[in-house]
Amino acid sequence: MTRMFHRPAISWRLACPVCGVDCTRDTCEHSDSFVNDVSTTQEVIDSALDLLNMCRYLIKN
Repeated sequence: MTRMFHRPAISWRLACPVCGVDCTRDTCEHSDSFVNDVSTTQEVIDSALDLLNMCRYLIKN
């Protein structure tokens, strides 16, 4: 995987945001999001648009 065709938006959260249980070692009953740490929706949109524009450029050339 390279940044040429991938735009990662990563959350490093491993513990349940509600009870704090390390979900890599145990489970809990909560279903809250583990990706809320991705700073903004706009970050994901900008990354997707950047990738789309790069693909359009490659197709034209």
